[in-house]
Amino acid sequence: MLRGRQLTIMQKQQSAATPITCRLATESDLAPLAVMHVQAWREAYRGLMPDAVLNALDPAKREITWRETLRQDIPVTLALSGENIVGFMGCGERRKPALPAEGEIYGLYVLELAQRHGVGKRLFLRGLELLAARKLGSAALWVFENNSRARQFYEAQGGETCAYRIEARDGWELARIIHEKCAIKAKPLISLTTMRMGCLMKFFAMKFLAQVFGGLGRFRAVR
Repeated sequence: MLRGRQLTIMQKQQSAATPITCRLATESDLAPLAVMHVQAWREAYRGLMPDAVLNALDPAKREITWRETLRQDIPVTLALSGENIVGFMGCGERRKPALPAEGEIYGLYVLELAQRHGVGKRLFLRGLELLAARKLGSAALWVFENNSRARQFYEAQGGETCAYRIEARDGWELARIIHEKCAIKAKPLISLTTMRMGCLMKFFAMKFLAQVFGGLGRFRAVR
């Protein structure tokens, strides 16, 4: 009988061997997308977010949220390994005026078994393309401040820490950090009970796309 670690390694190998395809989500994807979303949160935020919050995540409630998202004409791109959803990205106009960008990447998640195979970058680039197609010349997103893996990924794409804010939620605190060109350093985590939710990272989609289509293939934030 295969043990958990052996099974996980085998799943990762199978995922790597299966070509990743991307397409827009439809209503028929909502149930498996909700399940994948919950799994992705638990993988990404275990140890960063209270266990009670993660354990209480309900795929049925997520499905309702996703249904409303599609009804609002928000494009959601799926990454699939075979028929299995292993990642997603949603984007559109900024949701709050305080956001220092025209467009916003609402969320980008990839399951652990599909990570380190370019899936996240592929979804990210697709997000910039969708925002550019909607005439939105810049983009921003939120990341947990102490989510080092995610921050390293987005910083490699040109995001820079600019500012942060703390907000209370269900008895615990979240800190949001803005990532844009002014590059204010993020403050350190002050305690295990104070969650610094993350960085708002700003990108400039139009310049990036111009570089990609010009053959440079590398994103640089506008200075």
